[in-house]
Amino acid sequence: AAAAAAAAGSDRQVISVAQVSFGLMLHSAVDGIPLGFAACSGNQQVEMLLLLAVLLHKGPASFGLTSFLLGSGANRKSVLWNLLLFCISAPLGALVVVVMLSVYPTSHPENVNQLIGLGLLFSAGTMIYTISTHILPEILGNDSSTKDVSIIMLETCGFVLGLVVPFAINIIHGGHDNHSHHF
Repeated sequence: AAAAAAAAGSDRQVISVAQVSFGLMLHSAVDGIPLGFAACSGNQQVEMLLLLAVLLHKGPASFGLTSFLLGSGANRKSVLWNLLLFCISAPLGALVVVVMLSVYPTSHPENVNQLIGLGLLFSAGTMIYTISTHILPEILGNDSSTKDVSIIMLETCGFVLGLVVPFAINIIHGGHDNHSHHF
């Protein structure tokens, strides 16, 4: 029985410490993108809300990364180094957005405001997509490895539609700049 369990375990792909660390650092850098857009928005309420959300998210993720690294046998120096890189990834992601928006031609400030709005919209959309396609099925006990191709195509079409609808609304509603919009 032990040999059968070992044979079954050998079919599984082993995830390396470097892969997990890199994936979480990339995830953290992407978390910084809405922070950068919020910082450029000038709206302190949006900035504080997103900062709080990212901080609440980073605590458990940092604990998870540290636990995984220690459980994988990584030494203390390696764990601290990976944790440091993970922690600075979100601010670096925010900094990239701030720098990109600061070099964007500002002859039309409303274009920068539209970019900020679209950036925040994109961030919210990716969060909703992640929750609806990855987290909810896990919570409800649905196994995503047995999904039918038609379901995957339907999810993909829904995702693309979710990206296109805001742009269509902007085109239809665009040009009505005689009134102000507030977050």
